[in-house]
Amino acid sequence: MSTLKEFLGKRLRLKINEVKSAVSEVWKREFLGFKIQYNEKISLSEKSEKKLKDTVRQLTKRTRGMKLEQVIESLNQKFDGWVNYFKIVETPSRLRDLDSWIRRKLRCYRLKQRKRCYPIVKFLMTLGVSSKNAWRIG
Repeated sequence: MSTLKEFLGKRLRLKINEVKSAVSEVWKREFLGFKIQYNEKISLSEKSEKKLKDTVRQLTKRTRGMKLEQVIESLNQKFDGWVNYFKIVETPSRLRDLDSWIRRKLRCYRLKQRKRCYPIVKFLMTLGVSSKNAWRIG
């Protein structure tokens, strides 16, 4: 690292951010939101996933008072750019888990709009949930 600092600092006259710079194995480092795993697959970094989840939590806050269509529209705007940026990720299971988590947040948002037990049960039954399970959830 010291020879690298010397070369970049003196010869190329570049400033080095010592907080972000390190010499280590490639699977221990994150770069531009990506992480290269030990098996040489490109994955999503934990920091990027956390940032996405925080954004989804903010957009699907259950007391936000917006129509579900508006919430989905704002999520779609956010995800168009996000998906295009992270489309080279080679770990579909993490993306599948994120997708199921986002769908769960949207279901919670929709159920919160129903407010009380009977409207929730009625709504679930129109979606095809059995009467017994709908009353258990409601």
